Amino acid sequence: MVVYKNVEQIVRDMIKWVIGIGSTVTDWSIGTPNRQVIEGAASEVETVNFQIKLLEKASSLQTATGADLENKVGDYTVERLTNQKSTTQLRFYVDPLNYVATDVNIPIGYQVQAKNGVNYETIASALFKGSANVGGPQPLDADVDSPTYGKRILDGVPIRALEVGEGGDNGKQEIDQVINPISGIDGFINMSPAVGGFSVESDERLRSRALRQLSSRSHGIRDAHESWAFESDKIICANFENDGGVLNCKVNNGNWQSNCYDGTYQQCDQFTRHDRVLRARAVGRIRGTGTTDVYIVADESGGIPPAWLIERIQDYLTLKAPLGTDIRVYAQTFVGYRPVIEVEKTEEFSGAFYNSSLKSTILQNLVSYYSYAKWNYGTDLLLTDLREVIGSLRGVYDYRINNINGNAPANIVLTDSELPKLTMISSDITLVEFGGL
Repeated sequence: MVVYKNVEQIVRDMIKWVIGIGSTVTDWSIGTPNRQVIEGAASEVETVNFQIKLLEKASSLQTATGADLENKVGDYTVERLTNQKSTTQLRFYVDPLNYVATDVNIPIGYQVQAKNGVNYETIASALFKGSANVGGPQPLDADVDSPTYGKRILDGVPIRALEVGEGGDNGKQEIDQVINPISGIDGFINMSPAVGGFSVESDERLRSRALRQLSSRSHGIRDAHESWAFESDKIICANFENDGGVLNCKVNNGNWQSNCYDGTYQQCDQFTRHDRVLRARAVGRIRGTGTTDVYIVADESGGIPPAWLIERIQDYLTLKAPLGTDIRVYAQTFVGYRPVIEVEKTEEFSGAFYNSSLKSTILQNLVSYYSYAKWNYGTDLLLTDLREVIGSLRGVYDYRINNINGNAPANIVLTDSELPKLTMISSDITLVEFGGL
């Protein structure tokens, strides 16, 4: 069995070995040529060591079955699952012609049925807001390809199969059979499949989960570069003090971190974490084999990281990465997104009184939807998304997209390293009265 050692342990062992064979070198601090040679070799040894350990574990997991498999996956806090029921979410809907003024309660335990006769029940209550609700009515479904297009909808009501097992799994849009009607609700449908049901988890499924857990340790891959970008500066080493012969590292929370194993400030970098990084994206091989570009978003200054933060993360990733890897850190690439729109108000919003609040609501919803803090990298900016955000708001009867970024309205394609930044301002929204568009 291979005993895994990290780079620091290997470095220490190597230094002890060199000293043991009579070396006269006394300075092994970080940054010295002697230390750099040792660290480079240790990094290579650790990589091979880890890969062997990974193969050893994976091999035993691949062949184990039954109770033996359960014992092995227990090393990774993975347990065999039993008695699982299929789950999904329902969309409840009402035709505008049937929409009532009062709120409608959808109770917990409300039973529904799939086309194949499998029964489910809601596992949380929900409120379908009426037209007179002070918080506004339920939104209209603006997706022309949706089975509930043009209807008032409520998404996300969780349901679970009544029976344990795979029989509760069902496809998208298969759960729509009413058992007991709810007054004020026309119907419901599942917009995503019902999955996850089984009596006892199979060896194959258990093995797959355990292997994912085992391989989740980042090591020299894109995920590692992304996670490393978060790993410096949350705890800042302030100074060292000799406390009864033990060298201690003072950190910014006032506690003492002991056993810094030499007296250099750099050594204390192992205790730091980058808390100013909001998001990170690593893209490999843009500049050829062995290259990785890491893009970071700061949690301040509109997402733009300061130069010192980029420099510090660059140094940290260079230290962490295997020898020969060319890593470069950049500020995130943002794509400006500025739609110019005209909005026709509903009759209830007639007059200038509502203009300011309606403009603010439209802008806030667009800012929230296109937030770079939660947008997925490389996700295209689609006209259908923009229309859905605008068209679902209370007070909006109709709308027209005049241009986007000064050009004719069209989808905008983002690359793997790009995120949107909404640059729209209030004057980009023109409101017209009902019937004026």
